[in-house]
Amino acid sequence: MKKAFVLTSAFFIMFMLYGCGEKAKTLRLFCGAGIRPPVDEIIKLFKDETGIEVKPTYAGSGVLLTQIQLNRKGDLYMPGDEVFISRAESKGLISEKRDVAYFVPVILVQKGNPRGIKSIADLARPGIKVAMGDVKACAIGEVTEKILKKAGVEDQVKGNVVYTGVTVQELGNAVKLKTVDAAVVWDATAKFYPDSAEAIRIPEEQNVIVRIPIGILSFSKHKEESRKFLDFITSERARRIFEKHGYTTKL
Repeated sequence: MKKAFVLTSAFFIMFMLYGCGEKAKTLRLFCGAGIRPPVDEIIKLFKDETGIEVKPTYAGSGVLLTQIQLNRKGDLYMPGDEVFISRAESKGLISEKRDVAYFVPVILVQKGNPRGIKSIADLARPGIKVAMGDVKACAIGEVTEKILKKAGVEDQVKGNVVYTGVTVQELGNAVKLKTVDAAVVWDATAKFYPDSAEAIRIPEEQNVIVRIPIGILSFSKHKEESRKFLDFITSERARRIFEKHGYTTKL
C-alpha cells in the first residue's frame, strides 16, 4: 500500500512538473494594432494544430518597441513597418526575422467624399480636417510623414491636423464619426468601413509601401516554438488568411 502511494505521488509530481513546463512555453507576441484581424485568426489556428498558445499584446508599433526595450520579456515582435524591426535589430533585440505581408497606404474619406479629396495634395487645402497617426507611436504615422514629405506638403497638411491617433484604427474611426474629413490609413484598415467611408488610391510613385515583418526577440526563452510560429505565419495557409482580411501579400 505504501509503495503504491509513493509511486502515485511520484507520478503526480512528474505530471505537475510536466504541466508547468508546457505552460511556460506560451509565447508572447507584441503586434501592431493594425494587423490584429488576421493575426487573431492565425494564432487560434496555430494553437489548434500545435498546442502552443500565443498571447498577443496589440498597440502602436513604437509603443510596443518601448515596452520591449524596458521589460526585455517576450518572444515575438510584429510591427506594422519594417523600420521598427530595423530599430529593434540595431538595439540587439532581434535574432531572426521574416516578411509576412505588405501595407499599402490609402486616403480614407467620408462616404461619398463630400470634400472632393482626390490626392495627398488635397489634404493641404484650407479648411480640410485631417487625422494623422503619432509619428513616434505607430507605423502609419511615420509612413504618412514620409508620404507628405515626398509630396512636398508636410507643413501644410500638418497644419490641418485636428486629431492625432496612436493606432490606425483610431484614425479610421475619426473618419467614420466625421470628426475629420480624411486620414491616411492602411488599405486593409479601409475595408473595415464600407458603410461610412471610402478609400482614395495614392499613385505608386507618390506612395510609401511597407513590409510587415515579424521577428524573434533575442532574449526569448522559447526560440524553437517561436520559429514554429514564424514558419506558420509565413506559410501559404496564413497568406490566404491575410488576403481574406484584405491585406496585400504580393506586389
